[in-house]
Amino acid sequence: MSRFVSTRVPLVVFALLTSACEQTPQGGASAPPPTVQERLEDWGTLPEGTSVPVAFGFAQPLPDSVVAGMLERHNLRPYSVYLKAGDLLGTHDRERSRASLEVLAEAREQTVQQMRTSLCAQQGRARAMIEQTGSPLDEYRQVLSRFLLMQETLPKLELGEPMVYGVAAVGTLPDVQAAQSDPELISYEPGWRTSIERVDTVLVPEPVAPPGGPAGLDPVIAALPEEQLMKRVRELAETGMGSCEDASGSVGERP
Repeated sequence: MSRFVSTRVPLVVFALLTSACEQTPQGGASAPPPTVQERLEDWGTLPEGTSVPVAFGFAQPLPDSVVAGMLERHNLRPYSVYLKAGDLLGTHDRERSRASLEVLAEAREQTVQQMRTSLCAQQGRARAMIEQTGSPLDEYRQVLSRFLLMQETLPKLELGEPMVYGVAAVGTLPDVQAAQSDPELISYEPGWRTSIERVDTVLVPEPVAPPGGPAGLDPVIAALPEEQLMKRVRELAETGMGSCEDASGSVGERP
């Protein structure tokens, strides 16, 4: 499942099934997190082969192949992918029990599909604005700017533009420990066991997102005179881009 959000939830929470003889550290989500070393030592008290969750952050979005190579080097299986597509931040998740390198391809496929859907939706938005009349010019400029950004970004994503800035994965304790020194990483956050309202859980911090926020107006669109601007908006409303399966189209071409 993929989702794009404007604000990020700092912790991913997973239910942890523990046996009666295992003692879960207390503290809850609001307590200060244990150190990395304390987390790893706690995982070491569990049976050998226990799956340990860990989140990694990269200095910049990386190609899928580089991320896969890093995970394969350490025998780790990803279940969450943190990505940046254009000016959007998002995640693609699987259940932890289904962790697999396949999640990287799934993340790209669904990100491309969601962006294609959003690109097509700009036609309906432009049509609604024209029907309502009286919308501020800046709103028209925003619609066209958004269309141009997505039209520019979509083909790049389809061709494999780097978009992954972090992953969460599982592996054995020795493999998770060995990954700590990988040169691709700028953050390394093993999960930790705790109890929240008497429910045993594992908390896994998310990687820090790359800097930057929503894109501003396209400079060409921002400079268009009102007559040319409205001509472009009407063209978008009437024809869109022709086909939602084809990211090319005259509407997105700059004058």
